[in-house]
Amino acid sequence: MAHKNGYRRPKVILVDIDGTIVKPKIKMYSMAEEKLGKKAVADLEKNRVRPLRKRMVKKEISFEKYLIELSKIDIELGEYRKDYAQFFTDLIKKKLINEPLVRALGNARKAGAKVIFVTSNLQVFGEIISKNALRLLRQKGTFDGAIGAEYLFDKRGKAVGVKSLISHDNAKCEGVQFMTKIAAIEEYFKKHRIRVSPEEVAVISDADTALMKHFGLGGLVLYPWKELSDQFREIEYIKNARKGLFDFCVDYAQGKDLAVAQKKWETVLQDPNILKHSDQTIKKMLEHGTM
Repeated sequence: MAHKNGYRRPKVILVDIDGTIVKPKIKMYSMAEEKLGKKAVADLEKNRVRPLRKRMVKKEISFEKYLIELSKIDIELGEYRKDYAQFFTDLIKKKLINEPLVRALGNARKAGAKVIFVTSNLQVFGEIISKNALRLLRQKGTFDGAIGAEYLFDKRGKAVGVKSLISHDNAKCEGVQFMTKIAAIEEYFKKHRIRVSPEEVAVISDADTALMKHFGLGGLVLYPWKELSDQFREIEYIKNARKGLFDFCVDYAQGKDLAVAQKKWETVLQDPNILKHSDQTIKKMLEHGTM
């Protein structure tokens, strides 16, 4: 149901990357798998990542320590800025990008909204998407930036250390700054002098209902369950997100919103008060061009 007093048209749109912009068929260490091969990454998961996860679950190490150790493994694999650029280009070529949403966001950007990518993973990847997504889809324009974890890079663009990570709490561990997504967003807004009320911010995600509850409008990307990688299916908050706590969703299952996906995103982000109509009515209006 639409908010009692209606919605505010968003001035800022915060967009999740994993499972939202990048389709959920992608799994952890996909980029490393392309460089090192499936067997090497499977061995890495078995011999290093899984034991770390077990220690974290048993509370032998903190969640923050667990994230730091995962980041160290990333860095040992030899990550470069150029790797992320090539990885994203390949995702576009493989049609693993949510094109209707990206194109709709491009039009929202032209209409004056700021579009910022938010991720628990690396900010540098979000920045690459921000600068290149529209160009790689043969459209003009760029987006407004990205918020996420930060690595330290040397002059060659090689990752050499960890500066900050996104976590459940604001904390510090081994010299690494940890921030919640909301704290990271607030810091980004302050740094870039973005002055908006929470009611003027929209969140688009496949799962982050905490952000959707915090800000004014929440749109859920709903991919068919069969398209989710095993890792995505196992995450509890992704299961929970599909049950509610969002204002509207765009369903990418065949026969659902697939044919009108871009138009639905554009329409709701332009005037969220269209949500006073039922989802089925909105879809019919879009299909018949009466909106």
